[in-house]
Amino acid sequence: MIDLDEAAFQQRPELRSHLAYESFVSLASRPRQELIVDRSTQRRTMKSGFLLAVSFMLSRRLTDWTSKARVGILFPPG
Repeated sequence: MIDLDEAAFQQRPELRSHLAYESFVSLASRPRQELIVDRSTQRRTMKSGFLLAVSFMLSRRLTDWTSKARVGILFPPG
């Protein structure tokens, strides 16, 4: 029974696509949707369009910094 659930999950069409493409489509489809709420000092919301713009700018900056095809980014916990 569990194997059937796993096999059905593997057939999902989004699993056959690229993660970056699916992220872009999701963020671009609803640019005004509040996606993240930061409660560290005051309530600050970040919308998906803002995150898409920031990720684009970060990708341009990484392209300037390195010529590597893949770059890993490590974020601190919390």
